[in-house]
Amino acid sequence: MKNALAVAILFLATLLSGPLLAMAMAQDASDPVLLVIAPPWADSSAIVAQAGAQPVSPFPAPMAELVRVEGDRDGVIARLRSSGAWAIISGTKIASICGVQL
Repeated sequence: MKNALAVAILFLATLLSGPLLAMAMAQDASDPVLLVIAPPWADSSAIVAQAGAQPVSPFPAPMAELVRVEGDRDGVIARLRSSGAWAIISGTKIASICGVQL
């Protein structure tokens, strides 16, 4: 019975994660707040600093950091990727999933 429950939970999590990720990964060209996701072995603060983005959160999460981009947004995104960021997601959309308005 425990295995069936675990399989059902895993199935539902897999089923629901696709649409949530697709919605989160959609870039909003006017969104100045971005969530930068870094590999677990990298320092997300260093990636953000190298790209010239400004951190928004008081401290970074283990694999991510919220940043505000002023000015050359496309250039900052390119520098974040070249500095090692795995993904760059619209921060406003992620916050809205959590019920927070930025």
